[in-house]
Amino acid sequence: MTDTPPDIDERYRAMLMQRTGEERLKMGCAMRDTARANTAVRFPVRSLGEMDPRPAAEPRHRPADARTWHG
Repeated sequence: MTDTPPDIDERYRAMLMQRTGEERLKMGCAMRDTARANTAVRFPVRSLGEMDPRPAAEPRHRPADARTWHG
């Protein structure tokens, strides 16, 4: 699905193809960096210090009294 009229799409592609390969590569890398930065802001990753390094144990693998289990 696109909301861009075909004639505008063709003009934009023609303008892009006038650039050198190096310029297009730099543009692509800049767009990727921007997308990664936006994603990092919206979905922050907890640092490893905040994460529990142990995988979740299946109930059959837990000790009888799981409240005292601290690893």
